Amino acid sequence: MGPNFANLVAESFDQILGSASGNLGIMLRMLGVLQSIASLTTSPGRRRVLCEQVQRIAELAERTLASPHDRELCERRLAHVRAAIEHEQPTKE
Repeated sequence: MGPNFANLVAESFDQILGSASGNLGIMLRMLGVLQSIASLTTSPGRRRVLCEQVQRIAELAERTLASPHDRELCERRLAHVRAAIEHEQPTKE
């Protein structure tokens, strides 16, 4: 049996997150990817995993973004991503 969704997300994001300290561009890009993934699943378990990853980015941003402007940009993106995780339906192909 292969890795589960939570493991795949962790493998995809953990190392990047470890290097994203103070880097707004990386954080915003990660949030964009998480929002895209959220748009492709309705699974509550998968959405929970995405929400946990978003929370980790939020905590890193709070600790390491020095600029109030950068923090505000990140907070706005965080709000959009959280809304997408809570409300968006998957796209149909």
